[in-house]
Amino acid sequence: MYDQKLNILLVDAVERHTQSMRRAFESHNGRFDLKVVESLQEAKAFLAHTIPALVITDLQLPDGSGTELLPLENEPTRFPVVMISGQGGEREGVATIKQGALDYIVKSKETFEGMPYVAERALREWQHLMERRRAEEALRLERDNLTNILDAMEDGVYVVDDKNEMRYINPAIKKEFGPIRGRKCYDYFYDREDPCRWCKNEAVFAGKTIRLDWISEKNRKIYDLINTPLINPEGGIWKLAILRDITEQKHTVEELKRANQEILRQQKTVIEEERLKVLHQMAGSTAHELNQPLMVLLGNIELMTMNKENPDKLMQYATKIEEAGQRISQVVKKIQTIHHFETKPYDNNNAIMNIDQGLKILSVEDSDEDYATLYDTVKENLQVEFFRARSIDEATESLEKNRFDLIFLNGQLSNGDSLDFLLGMEREGLRPPVVVLISQGDEMRAAHAIRAGASEYLSKDKVNDQSVARIIGNTLEKARLKREIEEVRREMARLLREK
Repeated sequence: MYDQKLNILLVDAVERHTQSMRRAFESHNGRFDLKVVESLQEAKAFLAHTIPALVITDLQLPDGSGTELLPLENEPTRFPVVMISGQGGEREGVATIKQGALDYIVKSKETFEGMPYVAERALREWQHLMERRRAEEALRLERDNLTNILDAMEDGVYVVDDKNEMRYINPAIKKEFGPIRGRKCYDYFYDREDPCRWCKNEAVFAGKTIRLDWISEKNRKIYDLINTPLINPEGGIWKLAILRDITEQKHTVEELKRANQEILRQQKTVIEEERLKVLHQMAGSTAHELNQPLMVLLGNIELMTMNKENPDKLMQYATKIEEAGQRISQVVKKIQTIHHFETKPYDNNNAIMNIDQGLKILSVEDSDEDYATLYDTVKENLQVEFFRARSIDEATESLEKNRFDLIFLNGQLSNGDSLDFLLGMEREGLRPPVVVLISQGDEMRAAHAIRAGASEYLSKDKVNDQSVARIIGNTLEKARLKREIEEVRREMARLLREK
């Protein structure tokens, strides 16, 4: 038994026919509730206030044709209709189905008895038809929504099928390239008669998404073009293309590139001029500092040649030559320790480089022995003002009070973590270059220190005159280059802001 019976309207003026069909429905399974009327007028009156699950109507009624119960063209179908006829043939059946009937049955004793099964088959077919219509309507609404979205986009959008036919363009494309007029994509965009050799459609139809910059031959604009597969209503693949005008952006990038190149050229010129200036002033300083000891040295050599036979005078001249040599050695040490550009007045309005620039070095070292080795090595060869801190706290305090040119940091302090010290310097914006001193074979600690901000590292067992002089020179040169790069960046940023 069914909780809710299905109403069926039977329209037939022949009583023996309706009685046969009523008996068939009553003996079936109790699923149907049959309403019988004899005329077209009665049927219309019933349908005015009730929508049955199914209408079974005779084609020929006393007051008209059963086809009048079928929906008019473009009118929504409210219920399924099965047409029956006592003398119809194939032609009549095809005609009624074309008009909207779900089925056409020729009257006979057998069809009357089997009418419940006809009704069930018709209702199943009607349910499938309604589901398909609902799906089609949902698809239409989705397609309309998508079309509305694409139509509202500022970017150009078009769809091409697998035969290169233009299936859709949004208003942005139409504004730039005109209406489709049934053209293929290569004709629409390039005025070609055959497909483009560089066409990417086949790759897109194979499922790939392709993105590229495209320059239109028609309007000379540059587009960011995205080609992506689109599943069409039949389940195949078409191409959906989206074009974004990036002409202005590209021109801006090119202008910035040219501006950057010009800035770099100007900066390179300025740097070269500064280097020549430094070299000139360096030469003046060297000549100034070396002139006097060289004159003493050469003068005493000349006097020695003139007084070869006088041992006492030769000894005096030799002593003065030695003093001059020591003076020259000191000048060389000063030149080796130059670490920033600084001038001093010379000869009225001229200036020469100040080579009296003693280095200020901080040694963060808790080992007295290691500190003494480093101190003796540095002081013997360079003009240096040396400071010591035995702990991280002492080093931090020294950095707050002094401006150091270089820091030697023990990588294995017993009273603090050297990595924390490096990271703390970075946080506080303290920029003196740091050389980490490590034990033999402790390169892993050195690598961590370099990542934390150290400039160089040196193994303690390799501390000697040559290695210390080399690493100080390299570290100070790196620091100088870093300062120059930062200055160039600041200058480029300034010039860009002015533009």
